[in-house]
Amino acid sequence: MKLIPHIAVAGLAVVVAACTTTPDTGSNNGRLGVLNTNELRQLLVGQTVDFGGESQVTYFADGRYEYRDSRTWRGRYTFRNNQVCVQFTNGSSRCDRYERTRNGYVLINGRGARFPASVG
Repeated sequence: MKLIPHIAVAGLAVVVAACTTTPDTGSNNGRLGVLNTNELRQLLVGQTVDFGGESQVTYFADGRYEYRDSRTWRGRYTFRNNQVCVQFTNGSSRCDRYERTRNGYVLINGRGARFPASVG
């Protein structure tokens, strides 16, 4: 599995470090922990996730994916094994998990890095 170029991941990590989160208590009935596939669908389809600063991802209802920071990354997403997986237009791919915490949501990437996220 190829990864997003290191520069984009590093940029995301810097921007996200100062981010605050906003809980969405209706998505998984307040249960803390890693979201399952159905909870991910309920939370993400048709939504924009903010990672602080200018760093955002949109999971369009038609399956398109768009991540924006200083650059834009596009692809298509699917849900499987309690993850949201993206196939980018440049041929790379990645799978992430989302966790609900007491403070909101956190994206956990394939390397285990955690990024506070505000959904909606």
